[in-house]
Amino acid sequence: MPSCVVLPNDALSAYEKQGNLPQFLDRLEYYRERLGAVTIIDWGKIPAKTKGKIGFAREPARFPRPWNQARALIKHARGVDFIRVFEGGTFTKAFAGVLASKATGKPLVVSLHGHHTALAKYYGWSKWAPAMRVAEWLLAHSGALVLANSRETASRYRGKSRVSTLYVDTEKFKPSNAKKKYDFVYVGSLQRVKNIDGLLAFIRAVRQRVPRATLAVAGEGPLASKLKAPGVSYLGAVPHDALPRVYASARAFVTLTHYESFGIPVIEAQACGLPSFARPVGALRENTARSSFLGDERELVDAAVRLLEKGDWTARGAKARAFVVKKYSRGAVLERECAAIRAYLR
Repeated sequence: MPSCVVLPNDALSAYEKQGNLPQFLDRLEYYRERLGAVTIIDWGKIPAKTKGKIGFAREPARFPRPWNQARALIKHARGVDFIRVFEGGTFTKAFAGVLASKATGKPLVVSLHGHHTALAKYYGWSKWAPAMRVAEWLLAHSGALVLANSRETASRYRGKSRVSTLYVDTEKFKPSNAKKKYDFVYVGSLQRVKNIDGLLAFIRAVRQRVPRATLAVAGEGPLASKLKAPGVSYLGAVPHDALPRVYASARAFVTLTHYESFGIPVIEAQACGLPSFARPVGALRENTARSSFLGDERELVDAAVRLLEKGDWTARGAKARAFVVKKYSRGAVLERECAAIRAYLR
């Protein structure tokens, strides 16, 4: 069975703070069961929750610049069958993976969450666009397998790729009979790319026609101060374990984001039986069920008003959940991913 060394996108302590550590480790436990031994490279203090059958290679606690990441991969890759890199979007980890793969002759598998054009345009990284483009080109010509987080990302990438996404625990994120306190909910960061002004304009326009309409917002970021508006309840930063209760308190999910490379809150909300309202940008074209609503701001307001007046939330929500269970549940995602890696290593 093929073994691998893993370079995470962040230190494991950062994964723990973000609430992403359980799924990250669960994914690699799945690797260990289906593929072979796994060793994770980490900088700094390794969280206690990581105790298990996965191996850890602790590097000195310093800022892991790309050359330090590459050096660590080279050191720990000699006794394994392939290198696995989780790239968050800056391409620095992918670049380190390419260097290590070339130095050791080991096959490289990289997760890619977005392409350089979208990252430069929507996340304010335009000055880094040339470097990201070079790193993406090197990755495309390295023979690596890229596991893209959406068809949209895969379509922009010029190398060998397969779509492999994040997944949702559909036993944890599921419909609830809890009382609905809000009509709409937004969960996510409060940054410029998420179009918080557009979100507030949406609820304002809906309330002009249905004055009782309400919106709850969960998240944190520099635009939190804008959320003092009629009909809007700001819930602040919510721990990941508490998110099912937040989704259960609303009837539908809404986002007016300018771009989304994947959008895990949209998936989580649909798993909880909430239809979603979103603009057809990035991966949202492919990860929203047909029972959800995609359109421009005016179309979404009209659809929201119709739903508030007719109230067919439950049927639409049930179809949204069925869509997520089929496409984004743990087994469905991870078995496709492991099959893609096996085929690549043959």
